[in-house]
Amino acid sequence: MAGIFDDAVFAPVNTFMGAPQSWDLADAKAAVLGIPFDAGTHAVRVGARLGPSAIREQSALLRRYEPPLHNFDPVRNLGLVDCGNVRVTPGVIGESFAAIEEAVWRIARTGAVPLAMGGDGMISLPQMRALHRLYPDLCVLHLDAHTDAYPNDGPGERDRYNPGTTFTCAADEGLVDTGHSFHVGARGPTYEKRAIDSAIQRQYGVIPGIDLRSRGTPTCCAKSAKGWPADPSIFASTWISSTRPARRACARRPGAACRPARAWR
Repeated sequence: MAGIFDDAVFAPVNTFMGAPQSWDLADAKAAVLGIPFDAGTHAVRVGARLGPSAIREQSALLRRYEPPLHNFDPVRNLGLVDCGNVRVTPGVIGESFAAIEEAVWRIARTGAVPLAMGGDGMISLPQMRALHRLYPDLCVLHLDAHTDAYPNDGPGERDRYNPGTTFTCAADEGLVDTGHSFHVGARGPTYEKRAIDSAIQRQYGVIPGIDLRSRGTPTCCAKSAKGWPADPSIFASTWISSTRPARRACARRPGAACRPARAWR
């Protein structure tokens, strides 16, 4: 019996911005990928694994057109598709990281841009592993209140792999060109005295949040761009903590969902 699907009759359920759910990327320039993983290591901040479903739910309120400068439909122009979620088990690092890497690799190797939604900060590491296979010269642009390049010199797996050591591991594994990579917006308070020093020790560029506020975003972005080689391959990651605490409530308003991590060339 022939399938009953008709785009004029049936609408996708809970996809990002109503994009079609598909794993056929022949005509897609970008693909959304949910990564419902968190390590469950924080004493009270658990539940980032629910991020992809929450982002998709809130994205139904996003309006596609932004006149006068961006008066186009990004879903249609990009041929955007929603590839669903990676099959992961929160707290199980090895198996979940392998699945995340494979999912991102399968999207990126088609030429489509993976638009990943987490999830806690650990999900960036397997994404960079996947992208490094395509782009050995991968650079990082990380917008966050924390560098996530904290020391990882403890004895156990949790000391090495946790949301605060994602970019430490990336540097140690040689996944990124740290000399042309930037952490933007780092600030306190933090439990780790070496939060910024550890990133600088690994040759990352750091633009603290105080500089971002005093010099302005355009100036800081221009500084980052000057540090990149020609035609750079960039892994860009942005987190809600990069905004000022007083403004974070805005991210819980309809139409202002949490921002996904992204990777592109």
